[in-house]
Amino acid sequence: MVAKEAAFSRCFTKFLLSEPASFLYRAHLVLCMDLTGQKSLDAIVRKGAWNLSRDPIIVPSLESEGDNIYAPCVLFEGGFYRMWYGGQAKDGHDRIHHATSKDGVNWLKQGVVIDNGASKHVNDPSVVKNKQGYFMYYSVALEKDDECCICLAHSSDGFKWQTVGKALDVSRDSWDSLEVARPSVIFEEGIFKLWYDCFDGKDKRAGYAVSKDGFNFRKIGPVLDHVGAVSVQHIGGKYLMLFESGEGTWVATSDNEVDFGNKHVLISRSGSEHDAFGHVTPFLFCNNQEIAIYMGMATIKQWCRNRIGRAVPR
Repeated sequence: MVAKEAAFSRCFTKFLLSEPASFLYRAHLVLCMDLTGQKSLDAIVRKGAWNLSRDPIIVPSLESEGDNIYAPCVLFEGGFYRMWYGGQAKDGHDRIHHATSKDGVNWLKQGVVIDNGASKHVNDPSVVKNKQGYFMYYSVALEKDDECCICLAHSSDGFKWQTVGKALDVSRDSWDSLEVARPSVIFEEGIFKLWYDCFDGKDKRAGYAVSKDGFNFRKIGPVLDHVGAVSVQHIGGKYLMLFESGEGTWVATSDNEVDFGNKHVLISRSGSEHDAFGHVTPFLFCNNQEIAIYMGMATIKQWCRNRIGRAVPR
């Protein structure tokens, strides 16, 4: 670990030990939501329970987005929705963008917030906010898409970011020896809980790691096979994991962080041309007032021409 990374880790650890957990929350939700008086958990995970708009809510329009935007991550604060998402320009490189909205449907683009630099792929943001600022976990591929790691960046406002370094890397001769990517992080009970895509050259699965300081993670192991682009939330006493597919958005559930099962399609394709080839990088958003799912809508088979869509409970 370089000196800057070590100094940041010590500072962040000291902060966590001194601040109550209630000060931390994130776009991937730091809460165990009480669904009393709202839609029950069974209703949320039932197929057909969601209404997906046939039209995307965000389409590519910036040069840095090319014709491909996806991997949304949404936070609500101060009466505004904030979204961080990935865009792939015509040069083939992915960059992380930012947008804001008053209603979660109509968005004002703010442009690139983390450029690719010397990397080929910088995408899949997962954002944590606390009194020290914003912490973003994201995928980085230095050369090829199948050589990924998860990095961390810090910001005081969510617009201007300073990269910190690698938060999670591949292991040797293991179930995640070739790729760790697409992080989904929540903070609860004083622990950063990180689910992520992993690949060993043969099998794609979801892995799980934990950290007390948000920078140094300990891998627990694989938690679900044959899934990709997972998004995990703790809602109504259950852990819900969304993941992408050509059929649409899938879900799996668990009573704890690792024993996921009951996989099934949650949101099927809308029937429009915009998601004719499925959904990529879904994200489950909820606060005390609402629940929504944002995802990349795949317009072509290769999943390299996506738009961002939104679904809400019926």
